Amino acid sequence: MAVTSLLVLEIFKYFVVQDAELLDIHVGVCADGIHVYHHTLHVNRFPWPKITKMSYKGNVFYVKIRPGAVSHVALCGIMSCISFVYIAVPQA
Repeated sequence: MAVTSLLVLEIFKYFVVQDAELLDIHVGVCADGIHVYHHTLHVNRFPWPKITKMSYKGNVFYVKIRPGAVSHVALCGIMSCISFVYIAVPQA
């Protein structure tokens, strides 16, 4: 069981980002979609079939979600759109 829990952590790639309210959150990218965490609390999950487009400009990333897939995100044009600001962490 301990080995299985370690494998789950290795398939996620975590990024420290800021949301629209400038709160530091963690975004995890994995095989089944994008997961959003605030501290250790799992806030939301966006499976790949519900994501229609991903784009970036500078350090701001945009994820467009199919209409009706997520009800509480702000509208960006016709489709729901989520944006994250990537915070570059200095390498040691």
